[in-house]
Amino acid sequence: MDGLDKDYIDETLSHQDRLRVRLRTHPSDRPSYAIMLECQFGDDSRWVQVIRADDWDDGPHLDICSPDGSIQKQWLVDTGNNAQNCLNSLRWMKENWEAQRLRYEVELNTR
Repeated sequence: MDGLDKDYIDETLSHQDRLRVRLRTHPSDRPSYAIMLECQFGDDSRWVQVIRADDWDDGPHLDICSPDGSIQKQWLVDTGNNAQNCLNSLRWMKENWEAQRLRYEVELNTR
C-alpha cells in the first residue's frame, strides 16, 4: 500500500473530465500526494488517466501518460514543503487540464 489514505474527486471539470486527489493525511515521508486528470473519450465510459502529478521518485513531477502506455516524466519545482508542492501541482492541473486532454485525444486519434 502506498499510504495515501484520503481519496476524493476534487473537481468535476466537465462531464467527461475530473481531477482525482489522493493525500497522506498523517505526517510521514514521501509520497504525500497524487493528483490525476481522468478523462472519458468518445462513447467509452471508462475513466482514463491522462496525467498525474505526484511526489514519488524523490520529488514533485508530472507523469504524462500516452494512449500507448508510455509515460514521460517532467520534473516540477520542489519547494521543500510537501503541502506547498501539492498546492502548486493542483494549481498546475487546473490551469492545464484542457491542453492535456487535447494532447491525449490527438495521440489517441493518430494511433
